[in-house]
Amino acid sequence: FAYGQTGSGKTFTITDCTADAVRDLFKLAPPGFSFYMSFFEIYGGKVSDLPTEEKTCDLGGANSKIQVSGLEERIANTEKAMLEIIEFGHSVRTTHSTAA
Repeated sequence: FAYGQTGSGKTFTITDCTADAVRDLFKLAPPGFSFYMSFFEIYGGKVSDLPTEEKTCDLGGANSKIQVSGLEERIANTEKAMLEIIEFGHSVRTTHSTAA
């Protein structure tokens, strides 16, 4: 999660942190290990599955557990594949300019 004023560098910071985390995941994983990923956005009271562009999901839960229904999982066998999924999700996320 990143919170801050428009133009303060949130996206830039998160992008570098994400790339470092992905590299570390694949260094620590056993050879041939695959990761299954979901990538969603909560914006304006709507939950969207980012890799499928515009697919709306349901947010619910029980017993103090939150569940997002309708998310698709993507498989990432390599560092490059995982970064591509993340990059695509970032490219379709909601952004708005402000007067700031």
